[in-house]
Amino acid sequence: MLMNIYEFLKTGVLGQLSVKYTEEVLRQNFGAGVLGDKLFPDKAYNDVYYYYAYGGVLEICVSFGEVSHFNVTIYENFFYIEYADKKHYLSEVNTFPAFTDLLDAMKINWTFLSKYSFGKQLAIITEGNVVIVFTFNDQEKSADKFQINLNDRFERA
Repeated sequence: MLMNIYEFLKTGVLGQLSVKYTEEVLRQNFGAGVLGDKLFPDKAYNDVYYYYAYGGVLEICVSFGEVSHFNVTIYENFFYIEYADKKHYLSEVNTFPAFTDLLDAMKINWTFLSKYSFGKQLAIITEGNVVIVFTFNDQEKSADKFQINLNDRFERA
């Protein structure tokens, strides 16, 4: 299965996934086979847990019964952006210039996000409140993760 993330970048909704969905809605939309096991980062704390859907390419965090954020993996050819009758896989447009040029061409508004831009890390946020973090180091000068958060705007978080 492949997933076009154009609408995700515009609206913050990824197919059948959105922040604030309850775990019940999550299970109805995806089913146990897609979601995988419920994983607890801290066994003593049961209010925050994760699902790694589609074999791990989608990380969903549930906090206090609601989806608080989720990340999409750019390293597999699972997520793409369709533009000009071409699929642009995230692994192919994961550098800052390539990705922002594609956003501009598709007329998806974005801005720098200073809260998560520090050291050798640069973050942008799209009009759908999707945060893209670019990490610059000797090995990799590309997008590190795509994330959407429960907060309406990361700058106010």
